Amino acid sequence: MKVYISGPVTGTEDYVERFQKAGDELYRQGFIPVNPAAVNAMLPEETAYEEYMKVSLVLLPHVNAVKVSTT
Repeated sequence: MKVYISGPVTGTEDYVERFQKAGDELYRQGFIPVNPAAVNAMLPEETAYEEYMKVSLVLLPHVNAVKVSTT
């Protein structure tokens, strides 16, 4: 089962680490994590917020569930 990781990004400095931690935990539980923070990290620094969101949202139809990562 593929699980999309969601959570606060704007105004946070540790979202990459939090999303990675959530992905690692999902993987240990037997799920396939889909980490939009990792995908968006490959985009140019000049990418606008709206563009990040478009890339992130295009992933949603390809997962079976969403995990909200708040820690």
